[in-house]
Amino acid sequence: MSWAQTKLPYPSGRAVAAAKRAREEALDPTVIDAAARTAVLESEFLSQRLRAAMPRLLARLDEIRAQEYATQWRADYAEVRLPAMRWRRS
Repeated sequence: MSWAQTKLPYPSGRAVAAAKRAREEALDPTVIDAAARTAVLESEFLSQRLRAAMPRLLARLDEIRAQEYATQWRADYAEVRLPAMRWRRS
């Protein structure tokens, strides 16, 4: 399942935007600020970390959805099977 199919917001979108803003500020020649470089590195690290976590999170989401489907299927099956078994006995 792709991330687009989950209909959830892409979590690193904000991190990417923050990294882009921090990079633009850090590269501004009119501003000399060591904290700007640190902000760029931190925001890029966060963005990369979120992207790295995405495949594991999607795999876990698939597992949970499969478990929920199986649980619902069993409940639906039990609901249908019991009346069918009673009907056959009579």
